[in-house]
Amino acid sequence: MEELARILKQNDIDTTSLELLDEGFKDEIYCLTMAGPDTFSKWLKLRNLVDQTGFWPVVVPEWEPPASMIDFAEGYDDRSTDEFLAASGEVNAVEWLAESYKYQKDETDPNWQYPRGEWPTNVQPNNDLQIQGNDLQVYKGLEPLINYFVLVPTKFGWEVPAYLRFGYVRGLTKIQESVSVFKYWYELYGAEIYYIQEEGIWAYVTRPPQTKEAALKLAEEHYAYAPDNMSVSVKTGTIEGLAAELLNGQAWYFWWD
Repeated sequence: MEELARILKQNDIDTTSLELLDEGFKDEIYCLTMAGPDTFSKWLKLRNLVDQTGFWPVVVPEWEPPASMIDFAEGYDDRSTDEFLAASGEVNAVEWLAESYKYQKDETDPNWQYPRGEWPTNVQPNNDLQIQGNDLQVYKGLEPLINYFVLVPTKFGWEVPAYLRFGYVRGLTKIQESVSVFKYWYELYGAEIYYIQEEGIWAYVTRPPQTKEAALKLAEEHYAYAPDNMSVSVKTGTIEGLAAELLNGQAWYFWWD
């Protein structure tokens, strides 16, 4: 921890709260506790130090202590992080997303349709990377919520679900599938995992789709990965509406209800 603390201090990051998370974790995972607002800028500063620190930062909210996902997941699967990462290498993300898209169809309902529609004229690219809870606290004149900046021992953001065991709450996508899908999305779009809670995950995107065709294909993949997003986060509730948010948008949200 001394070397990690030294690098953080050299870059004007307060390490007073830096601690090793040992409850429930089998890997060397550290945590910084900081209050918002400007959560994203704090995350980005830590992310830009990954090559020096060897630790990927991910924000976890105040109401979900970092060990909570580990505690839940290990009741279902006690494989090690290395085993999850190895399993992710056996998942073809493109094929899995295509199968998952088909799987959403309700074969028992003859009237069921995919949530398609016209391309909306009133939807803008999604570039909102601030944690809304903190913004709301500040707006109300209250103290910003505390966020945990969990430092995961990898230089690759797509591996975070394996380290934090993201994927076993409310029937979410399995851990190895999330790892494979986010590696695929990183290679195509520069999607980097930024924020995790038990029911959701956010990503910062450095190379978003630039054409409607690419955005529509990606929207179908998002729907396949997290179909609940259509009713929770997407303004229009359609794949075309989601595509309009993804076109040139740097913020991706996934939610499972």
